[in-house]
Amino acid sequence: MVDIKQLDKNKKILDQKENKINVFVLISLVFVSLFISQMNYLLFHTGVHIFMSIVAYNILIISINSYKVTYTGSLLLLGIAYGFIGGFEILHALTYEGIEIFGYTDINVENQLWVVVRYLEVSAFLTFVLFYDKKIKYNILVYIYTVVSVIALLSIFHWNIIPSHYINDLDFALFRIINVFIICVILSVVIYLLNKNRKKLYNVSFINYKFMILIIVFTLASEILFAFHIDTYNLTNILAHIFKILSFYLLFKSINESYIVKHQKILSKENNQLRLNAIKCSKDNKTLKEEINRTKLREMQIINYKKVLESILESVEEGIVLVSTKDKKKALHWNDRFLQIWDIPKELIQEKDIDKITFYVKDQLKNPDEFILNTNEMYNSSQRTFDMLEFKDGRLLERYSNCLVVNGQVIGKVLSFRDITERKKAEEIKKENEINKRLLKEERKYDEMKTQFFTNLSHELKTPINVLLGNVQLLKVHFGVKSRNDNSTKIAKYLSSMWQNCYRLLRLINNLTDIVRIDSGYFDVSLKNYNIISIVEEITLSVAVYIENMGINLVFDTDTEEKIIACDPDKIERILLNLLSNAVKFTDKGGSIIVNMNVLKDHVRISVKDTGIGIPDDKQYEIFDRFKKVNEDLVRNYNGTGIGLSLVKCLVEMHEGTIKIKSSYGDGSEFIIELPSKVISETNETSIKQYIENDDKNIEKLNIEFSDIYS
Repeated sequence: MVDIKQLDKNKKILDQKENKINVFVLISLVFVSLFISQMNYLLFHTGVHIFMSIVAYNILIISINSYKVTYTGSLLLLGIAYGFIGGFEILHALTYEGIEIFGYTDINVENQLWVVVRYLEVSAFLTFVLFYDKKIKYNILVYIYTVVSVIALLSIFHWNIIPSHYINDLDFALFRIINVFIICVILSVVIYLLNKNRKKLYNVSFINYKFMILIIVFTLASEILFAFHIDTYNLTNILAHIFKILSFYLLFKSINESYIVKHQKILSKENNQLRLNAIKCSKDNKTLKEEINRTKLREMQIINYKKVLESILESVEEGIVLVSTKDKKKALHWNDRFLQIWDIPKELIQEKDIDKITFYVKDQLKNPDEFILNTNEMYNSSQRTFDMLEFKDGRLLERYSNCLVVNGQVIGKVLSFRDITERKKAEEIKKENEINKRLLKEERKYDEMKTQFFTNLSHELKTPINVLLGNVQLLKVHFGVKSRNDNSTKIAKYLSSMWQNCYRLLRLINNLTDIVRIDSGYFDVSLKNYNIISIVEEITLSVAVYIENMGINLVFDTDTEEKIIACDPDKIERILLNLLSNAVKFTDKGGSIIVNMNVLKDHVRISVKDTGIGIPDDKQYEIFDRFKKVNEDLVRNYNGTGIGLSLVKCLVEMHEGTIKIKSSYGDGSEFIIELPSKVISETNETSIKQYIENDDKNIEKLNIEFSDIYS
């Protein structure tokens, strides 16, 4: 086993030794440079620029090789630039005063080359900090540097358009000072950007930003010293060259450590990890066996998945068959639904001959020739097709055809058959329902017209009847009080008949009006809390004298003296008077009418029972229907319109109650009303008193409701 902690400890020791060596090399460079500069400045100057050229080309080579290994393009931004910088450094050295290999003796030439080198250098730094994390086409970058270099060389050696750097070969021209200022500003910007993006810069390029800051500072110091030196051989100029040597060396060292050494360490660590993995792999035989078992399990899952797909194919409602169109048409796969739809024998489908199958099923269709023609066109088509198949037995099928594509090639057709017989029937039913809805709408419109007609008719009739009734009452009083002869008696009798029939007409109009209001939704009940026992008792007692005068015994009975529920007394009165009027009509003299009340758990029951002739069983189901009447032969002297019980049922249901009948022919009838035992927020006893004390109003209601009964 490799001891990782020991490796880390050894790494720290090596790093400490390496740092000491770096310090020694830097100090040595400084002293050697100072020594040579004092002995022979021309040798010093040439050596410095040859050294920087060598370092520049090494940076280029390292960046290219590192890019091939790591594909990290940020270093290549510096490498390409320093490749061109190295060339210009050599030109600068070879054109320096005293060398003059190219025959140039003008001091401005080597300074113009110096300016080009400095701009290339600062542009390299600026490009690096701006685009280190961007994807750049490096061939374009090489092209740009090449064009810039060619233009610079032509400007110096051919066009002579770059201004002079010296005035009378002694003092610096303004152009040189401006260039130094611009270069210093750009380097300051580079330092700012390096500090701002230091974390991201290290993660992308692996270069220590502190090293880069130190390199830029040395370069900046060199430029400032170059700007302010007076004599070529003085200490300021020599220090400027030494700072330039240090910046190039540190850049080379930084790139070398950040890429080559770092990647060597990474490879070493990965090598150690591989050894650990090799040891681990020797112990993984059991894991491999488990993986083999899992592979077998996955194979079983694939088999099961295939079975699931087959189950899905069998579960769909459509009949499906896959047909190969290569060479002879052949059935590749099908589901049971396909066999059921076409009633194909298993022996025939096992042959897989589609032509035989087609010939077998065509006789089931109304148009077999058309089926054969469409089928052949379907096989030859490369598009999705659809048609309808009509069977002789009335079934209707949709047939869809689509291409069967495997590995990008069409090998056949997928045919699906859907039975839409029931859907077509449903569509026909829907159409019929729409027609019925239209007819119903027309019927409702007719009912609205009829309702409006009855409403207008009721209002038109009610006014003259009230006038007639008032006049009849006045005449009846006149002939009943002032005249006692026979003629007056007859007139009084006729007036009484007129009076009763006016009430009958008024009752009919009221019933029609209420029915119309109920149908229109404008009839409401005014629910308040009342003692329902007291209301029913008072209504019963109010008609007791009249009924007993008819020779019929009237009985009221209750098991509770008080029960408060929410109801409308006027509507309750109308219900009871109608039921009592019906009971009187069908009960002979000597018979009985019993009004009974029972308070149950959640409702109140009101029963009106008589000992009359009863209602036949075949008539009971329709007595609550509007305008329905029991056989008039059974009614004798009493008439009705068939509206009363229908209105009673509506009024009961508006109280959320129910009404039903118990009757047998010859044994009397019993109407049973059940009202819910519910109350509202307040009890209004004053309304009960007003209802009870208003006798004139009760007499008029009695006359109206009993107007159908003739003495």
